[in-house]
Amino acid sequence: MENLINCPNCACYNIIKKFECIDYLVSHRKFDIYECTDCKLMFTNPRPEIYEIADYYKSDDYVVHTERMSNLINFLFLIVRRFSIIRKYNIIKNYNLNNRILDIGCGTGIFLNYCRKKGMEVTGIEPSETARKIAKEKYELINIYSVDNFKVLTNNYYGIITLWHVLEHVHDIDFYLKKIYSLLIDDGILIIALPNPESFDAQYYSSYWAAFDVPRHLYHFRKDFIIEYLKKYNFKLQKILPLKFDSYYISMLSEKYMKRKIKFLKTFIIGFISNLKACKTKDYSSLIYVFKKN
Repeated sequence: MENLINCPNCACYNIIKKFECIDYLVSHRKFDIYECTDCKLMFTNPRPEIYEIADYYKSDDYVVHTERMSNLINFLFLIVRRFSIIRKYNIIKNYNLNNRILDIGCGTGIFLNYCRKKGMEVTGIEPSETARKIAKEKYELINIYSVDNFKVLTNNYYGIITLWHVLEHVHDIDFYLKKIYSLLIDDGILIIALPNPESFDAQYYSSYWAAFDVPRHLYHFRKDFIIEYLKKYNFKLQKILPLKFDSYYISMLSEKYMKRKIKFLKTFIIGFISNLKACKTKDYSSLIYVFKKN
C-alpha cells in the first residue's frame, strides 16, 4: 500500500483529508479522500500499489468484468447499459474520422462489439484477463489486448480513443495521456467519461457516494480540473455531455452502502433531483468530455 505525503499531480505537500470512505465491494477497508490545496486534485490515500490493485477487482459484483447478474442492481445495470451503448456510439459517430476506434478499459467488449457491427475497425485494451476472455469468446473480438500491448500499438492510427470511466483507475496518467496523443491521428478525438464529485448525488451521499469506489478509483476529478489538466497534453475541449442514467444507478448503490433497504422510489427521486439541478449547474453525476488533439 502506498501512502502519499504530497499531491500526485503537482507534488504540493499541502494536502488535506476531506473524508473517509470504505471499500464496500471487496476489502471493506477504510480509505481517505484527500484534496490538494494548490491544484485542487482529489485522490484516494492510501492507495494500492500497481502490482496489488488487481486484488481489489476480484468480486462477482464487479459486473463490468464478469457480466454476471449476481443481484438486482447488477441486473438493472446490464439492462441500462444496452441503452448507454447506443448513446455512446451516437456520440462517436459524429467524430468518425477514419473508422478506427481504440477503447481503453474495454471490459468485456460489448461496446466495441456494437461499434464493429456498425462497420468500425475496433481495438481494445483491458487489464482483466477474465474480461478479455469474455470479449474474445462471447463477442469474438480479436484485437483485445492486455495493458502491456498498449505500448506497442501503432502511432497516428486511431481517429477516436475512448475511456469510459477508466482514467480514474489509472496509476500513471502521464504515460497514458502521452501515449494516447501519439496514437491519435491529427485532429483525432479523445472521449473521457468520469464520475463528477460536484454532482448533487455526490453531495447528498458524501462518503457513501458509490462513485468514489475506493480504492479502485485513485482520483476523483472535478470538471474544472480535468479540462485544465488535459490542456497540458495538448487536448482541447470540444464539449461536455451528461450521462443521466448514472445518477440513478449510483444512488441505488449508495443506498445499499448506507446499509439501508433499497427504496427504489427514493433512489429514483434522488437521481431525478440530481439531473434536475444539473440542468442549471451542468454538474451531472457523470460527465463525458470530448477533446480534440491539437
